[in-house]
Amino acid sequence: MQEQSANETEATFTPPSWRADLTREVDLIEEVARIHGYDRISENDPPKIRAAIKSKQDRTAEIVHQAFNAAGFYESITMSFVSEQQAQLFNPRQIETPLRVEHSSRKLENLLRPSLVPSLLVSRRANERTGTANAQLYEIARTFLGMNENGAEQILTVGCVTGHDLLHLKGVLEELVKQVNRDAVLTASSCDVPGFAAGRGAELQLNGQRWGWLGELDRSVTDQLDLRDAVTVAEFELTPLVELLDLEPQYRTLPQFPASERDFNFLLDEGTTWQQLEQAIREAGGELLEEVLFAGQYRGKQIGAGKKTYLARVLFRSSERTLAGEEVEALHAKIVANCESKLSAVLR
Repeated sequence: MQEQSANETEATFTPPSWRADLTREVDLIEEVARIHGYDRISENDPPKIRAAIKSKQDRTAEIVHQAFNAAGFYESITMSFVSEQQAQLFNPRQIETPLRVEHSSRKLENLLRPSLVPSLLVSRRANERTGTANAQLYEIARTFLGMNENGAEQILTVGCVTGHDLLHLKGVLEELVKQVNRDAVLTASSCDVPGFAAGRGAELQLNGQRWGWLGELDRSVTDQLDLRDAVTVAEFELTPLVELLDLEPQYRTLPQFPASERDFNFLLDEGTTWQQLEQAIREAGGELLEEVLFAGQYRGKQIGAGKKTYLARVLFRSSERTLAGEEVEALHAKIVANCESKLSAVLR
């Protein structure tokens, strides 16, 4: 053994070329014990025990389990291998050449999966065939993106499938994010990921950074597996949640004064998103604006083609006093003016 470096607490060694069996720290320990002599090592000395501390990743995974279990989901554990047909069912990252294993035991399902969703869909189909309708399943596992200088590029991913609609599953994810960090912001924007039904897919952003995907699958996807019911899926990375995990959320006092509520029904161009409207409202609302809630939308003949309405419910509150009606009306006017200026909105 050739010593590379050493100090009082640790050392690094290079094994000789003919000792291919020395690859781990425990192999080196065993080698030292063999040379020292097993008979000279006491059997009565108590082992040194140190209490284990859960990592942030373990704690975050626990929150994921709790959030999905509370929403009626069951954890699924599936194989990391899928067939080529299964891999093509849902591939949001558009990986053209997934990693393949060439082995006699893996002739059909020999691809390392780039997404968890196909495996969960197969499990959902198995549940349907045994009489369990709407099996809500989720899984925390690694997906494989390709090769780099360190080997297979892997991402720790969370995937889920359900028979509920897109908004229901988005609510589950919003609750999960709030349990991890109540100041984190989850947003969704429309996307054209293959496999989603037209207009029913979204890219998820966590604090403005891409986090994953959410949407209702097209029947052309579910029909390939003979699934009876419509399926909504989501897939996102676990690491951003780990980085945002707040282990010591601070106490906030309960409001001492009532909130003032106002509804805004804006006529907007079809291309204007809810996020744009919410941002314009918050810009004008100032410190007294507490919350902006989506209350509804409308499209129809009465407002013409290329138009839609969003109903926003806005809460105003002061931590020091009850707001006067004049103050709220002034904020109302500022919000309307800002939305008219920024979005060409018309208050109905």
